[in-house]
Amino acid sequence: GGGGGGGSGSAFEPDMGAVRFKSGEILYDFTEHTFTTGGNTGKDGPQLQTCINAYSSTTWVSNSNYFGTNGGIQKWTVPETATYTITAYGADAVNRVGGKGAIIQGDFLLKKGEVIEILVGQRPDPYTGSNGSGAGGTFVVRSPYNTVDSILVIAGGGGGGHGFTGTLTDTNFDRHGQSGTKAGSGSSFGTAPESGNWVAYEEDPNGGRHGKGGGPEPGAGGGGGGGGFLTDGADGSGGGKGGKSYLNGGVGIQFTWNSTTINTGFGCGGGHGNSHGGGGGGYTGGGGSKGNPHIGGGGGSYNSGTNKVALWGESDGWVGEGKVNIVKKTTVNYNNFTLNDRPVATGAAPLYDFDIHTFTPCKKTGKTGPTFDQCKDEYEPYWVTQSSHFDVTNGIQKWTVPESGTYKITA
Repeated sequence: GGGGGGGSGSAFEPDMGAVRFKSGEILYDFTEHTFTTGGNTGKDGPQLQTCINAYSSTTWVSNSNYFGTNGGIQKWTVPETATYTITAYGADAVNRVGGKGAIIQGDFLLKKGEVIEILVGQRPDPYTGSNGSGAGGTFVVRSPYNTVDSILVIAGGGGGGHGFTGTLTDTNFDRHGQSGTKAGSGSSFGTAPESGNWVAYEEDPNGGRHGKGGGPEPGAGGGGGGGGFLTDGADGSGGGKGGKSYLNGGVGIQFTWNSTTINTGFGCGGGHGNSHGGGGGGYTGGGGSKGNPHIGGGGGSYNSGTNKVALWGESDGWVGEGKVNIVKKTTVNYNNFTLNDRPVATGAAPLYDFDIHTFTPCKKTGKTGPTFDQCKDEYEPYWVTQSSHFDVTNGIQKWTVPESGTYKITA
């Protein structure tokens, strides 16, 4: 809905920028919109008419040039080159003592006419104590839609639970959609490990990494891992099916359990096993669970924007179907330069998303340095898996600078 373009019609072309901006040029009026499931539940995303009905007060959704759906993924055409604040909410799975969804926010420069894909994560269905499947993550992705660099923001969905009646020792247990890229690991502990204690994760690394789906926890009865952005989650040994990846459509899994039709959450949710929780969907898929307390890991999140905010856990996580709120900022300061309150790009796009990174020996000791594979396993960012961005030769790590700028280096 609302909010016009304004401006005097003056033109400006930056010397170094890739964006030619002319104030006052917009496709349609836009101030803010919240993309939802449209009341849809379960393994499949909403159809076009479902969304049009849900957004009935918004006129541009009825124009196929500006809005559409494909396989439940909503496709939004950016009306104006501007900076937008995007807030994504992953769906929850607390119906069976599972996890809450993550809330991830950032600011993004979007170009007029580009088409943004929006997959709004959904809760497992039925949303009752009989369903321990993982919830769907929420994905906002730009062209070409199939690379990590095309991700704007992803909010991890909650891991599926179990009828656990004991005491969880940490309110931020990793059943919740995670604030960072690393997914939650499925649990096999009498009580939950502390969320900051990744020793348990290193011993049982079944949560996905580097955009991949989660694995099942070894042993009988395990739930399936949640799907990641790039790859599907793995099937559990107890019949729990791994969630489908975003690249495979993010569609949930349907199966029959005790004569009940069970659906995992649209958005890569993993299926529960022999009453063991499945992993939540996200940038990386949450791990499927096996042992007590039988709770799947929450999906990992991703944020390539600026002014980043991440909320998650027992106190700050989201309970509800997923959603995406997009607001056009009325006051813009992009690269410290504005024209008529509109953004102007003053440099080329970075090679990859980068905020901060700590280079370490990658757990290597002794007289020789680490190998590429050792560092790839140790480091979390996706760019370390790309030889064009990172490499290791004779133990010396080689990092390709992503963007011209001033960096603070502490050795």
